[in-house]
Amino acid sequence: MRPLRLSLEAFGPYLKKAELDFTLFGENALFLITGPTGGGKTTLLDAMCFALYCRATGGRRDFAGMRCASAPEDVPTSVEFDFSLQGKIYRFRRSRFLHVNRNTKQLEPRETHECFIDENGEMRLLESGSESAVRRRAEELLHLNCTQFSQVVVLPQGDFLRLLRASSKEKAEMLETLFSAGLWRNVMESFSARTRTLDAECRKLTAMRASLLEKENAESGAILEKAVAELEEKETNLRRDADSLAKKLQDQEAALRLTEEYYRLKDELVRTSQLEASAQRHLDELNRTKAQTAQKREEAARLRSSAVQAAQEISRLQQQQKQLSHAADLRGRAQETLRQKNQEEASLTVLKQNAVELGQRILTGEAFAEQAQTSATQIPKLLEERQALERALALYEELENLKHAERKAQGELKRTEESQKASTLLAETLTQRLSAQEAVLRGNSTLQLACSLEEGSPCPVCGSTEHPSPAQGKEQLLDVQELELLRREEKKGRERALQDTAQCAASSQLFRQAMEKRAAQETLCLQTGFSPEQAKECFHLLTARLQQERSTADKLPAARAKLAALTAQRDQLGKEEYEAVRRVSALTAKALELDRNAQEAEQACSGLKQAELENAIARKKQEYEAAESRSNLLLTECEQAVSALSAAESACSAARNAKDKAQSAFDVLQPSWEIPPELSVLRRETEEKRKLSLQLSQELGQTISLLSSLRGSLASVRELEEKLNSAEQQFSHTARLSHSLSGANPLKTPILQYVLSIMLDEVLGSANRFFGTLSRGRYALRRMEGPKGGNALGGLDIEVLDGASMLPRSIETLSGGEQFLASLSLAFGLSDVVQSRSGAVHLDSIFIDEGFGTLDGETLDTAMKALAMIRSSGRLIGIISHVSELRGRIASRIEVTGDGAGFAQAAIKM
Repeated sequence: MRPLRLSLEAFGPYLKKAELDFTLFGENALFLITGPTGGGKTTLLDAMCFALYCRATGGRRDFAGMRCASAPEDVPTSVEFDFSLQGKIYRFRRSRFLHVNRNTKQLEPRETHECFIDENGEMRLLESGSESAVRRRAEELLHLNCTQFSQVVVLPQGDFLRLLRASSKEKAEMLETLFSAGLWRNVMESFSARTRTLDAECRKLTAMRASLLEKENAESGAILEKAVAELEEKETNLRRDADSLAKKLQDQEAALRLTEEYYRLKDELVRTSQLEASAQRHLDELNRTKAQTAQKREEAARLRSSAVQAAQEISRLQQQQKQLSHAADLRGRAQETLRQKNQEEASLTVLKQNAVELGQRILTGEAFAEQAQTSATQIPKLLEERQALERALALYEELENLKHAERKAQGELKRTEESQKASTLLAETLTQRLSAQEAVLRGNSTLQLACSLEEGSPCPVCGSTEHPSPAQGKEQLLDVQELELLRREEKKGRERALQDTAQCAASSQLFRQAMEKRAAQETLCLQTGFSPEQAKECFHLLTARLQQERSTADKLPAARAKLAALTAQRDQLGKEEYEAVRRVSALTAKALELDRNAQEAEQACSGLKQAELENAIARKKQEYEAAESRSNLLLTECEQAVSALSAAESACSAARNAKDKAQSAFDVLQPSWEIPPELSVLRRETEEKRKLSLQLSQELGQTISLLSSLRGSLASVRELEEKLNSAEQQFSHTARLSHSLSGANPLKTPILQYVLSIMLDEVLGSANRFFGTLSRGRYALRRMEGPKGGNALGGLDIEVLDGASMLPRSIETLSGGEQFLASLSLAFGLSDVVQSRSGAVHLDSIFIDEGFGTLDGETLDTAMKALAMIRSSGRLIGIISHVSELRGRIASRIEVTGDGAGFAQAAIKM
């Protein structure tokens, strides 16, 4: 992951938008982030981490904690981070703003979280929505979470020495996350959980076995087996007795059924004989009523004939009544038609008036549409004239810009000429002074010898160690260091003079180009034929007229639509007027026809009265209903007599058949006895045998049930004992292995610490390549081996091997600067190993936020060499420090400054 661009606004101390382009540093860059303490240097690293994970470095602060407290409500807090990864460019953007709730009208915070990928120069949305979804996308791309990112890419203040000083437990938590070694923790926890499960299973199986034995009231499985054998013998005896009794009961029940059937058939024969005699008597009585039924039928036929004649008379009278009602209805319809005709004539008058008014509105609309069309025709010409004026105004505006550029180029030329004169004069002065010194030095060898004398050293001429009167030259001669410094200053002066001369020539060229462009622009402005004031005045007048014509022309479509609507309305009124005339004619003809028909119907019903017709119809209906009712009654009585006779014949036949059937069944039954046994005695003996058989069956069932229960319990006890033996063996093996994996071993090292210790050895091996350089070969980091005292777990503690004494030392015995160098080496080693261990993790950048202020000059030189080693491996290195000496060593930097209001600003300086 290599940063490309960072943008932040209303974020921490950055109120105004700040944007940094890291590509300006080039490849394999080393740059410094410098500025006052508390000015906002670390906030830049927080912004990178925040864009990826929505948390500052170390996962400490969220949106609420990172928002600039002085930011106005309408300014959102936003951060945007572009970086390259494996040849692809990604952009992560997060922002928070205030939104007015439509229901409560209150300000509520809203957040946006987005991730993009560059495809052919266009940013395509890769993920958006929730904060966690975009964070997971960052973790998938970088294969680092927020904590890992803060430990191997961004080394924040307060956490820089954490890994070096941490205990074995703390190192295990950090390294487990970085190296994804949670698998071994899962293995350890899996064995521990398996041990607890097996222990619980053993306890459960033991309790279940005890519960089963207690349920069967047995102390052991052997006693339970003996009880099962005894019940099996009892079951055999009960089955033999029950089978013998069942055979006797079967013979007894057969004799009882035969006796019961004999008495039942005998009773049935007596009953059916009595029913046959009764049915025959009832049939004889009904045969004697046939003559009365024939008389009732004749009287019913006579009454039905009288009812038919009454109905015919009623129909004739009702027909006359309908004719009279029809004549009255025709008269009413004729009057209603005349009323409708009068209404239609009134509507026709209104339609004619509306048609006249509509014609006048159409004439007015046609005149307005013609005016709007004229305005629309004028618009293209007016637009062309305004464009010509706009071009003239643009030419004059460009002329002002060129004049300003000419004045600026003239000022720059004057400044470079003055700078050239000053640098040339300084170079000439330094050259003359250097020439004079060298001439003096060449012409005065004794002076050169005298300059080389040192107090206490022998003279090369006389051998004396005292030099009371060294030779003096014509001019004071500088010492060797001062002369060398003069030579360097003279060289820099000449180079500066050459640079200023070239800059002056370039400024002169720019000034001439600016003059030429201004002259050419003035020529173009004169060709327009307008002065600036004339062009502006004409432009404003033409714009006002164009606006007026457009306003009129814009109404043309509406006017045409309105005119079309009025025309359609006029056509519709014409159709309605025609239809109204047709309806009036039709209603007139219909009224005449109805009046004629009413007169004819009234003449046909002359002499008839409605009341007399109603009375006659009522009398005839009474005669009809009386004859019809009496006729129906007589016919019903005849039908009932016939049905009763038929039913009596059927009943007599059925009784005779039942008697014959009973006699046949009684004749078929041939019992073996001569005298029928007494039924009550036979029933009592059979019931006693049934009770005895039931008792034996119940006792046998109870025995079988108890035997089945004991057998099931015995089988369950045997199965539980087998499972318990197996579970106890597994528990013994698993518990020993779980305790060993959890650290209950001679080294007091859990399996996770053991695996991480191997990875830590690799990290320390990589770190010592840097620490050996930084400590000039004196120190090396190594992992403490052997068990720890007490109950503490070991395996990941670090100590320092001192090359001077060849003895190990505690980390705490190092000085602050030495601890910083050790932590820096450990961070570089950790970064290398994380990348080599995980092929998916690409660490092309590292940022350090602490520690260089504790280093002396010589150690700082060594640290810079180590940084150069890292830089040569292809990584981008950013250092946050306010150490002034670093500014002289690192040319590329990001300067963080404050504005007048105290807010931070950031800019790249090369």
